[in-house]
Amino acid sequence: MSIATYEQQKARLMAMARGEHKPAPGELKIWFSSIEIFGQALTIENGILSELIATKPAFRGVAP
Repeated sequence: MSIATYEQQKARLMAMARGEHKPAPGELKIWFSSIEIFGQALTIENGILSELIATKPAFRGVAP
């Protein structure tokens, strides 16, 4: 998890799309624009939803 502005996130994503940046193994994959947004992602409801998505194939778009 990392904190970066929207502009920084967009610049990184565009560099990856152009092939100018290839994420290294272990490089952070989850980016938030602020600590407040990160905190919102940690709510109990989001935790339960994340668990469902991770454990139920139907939620991941995989046919049973």
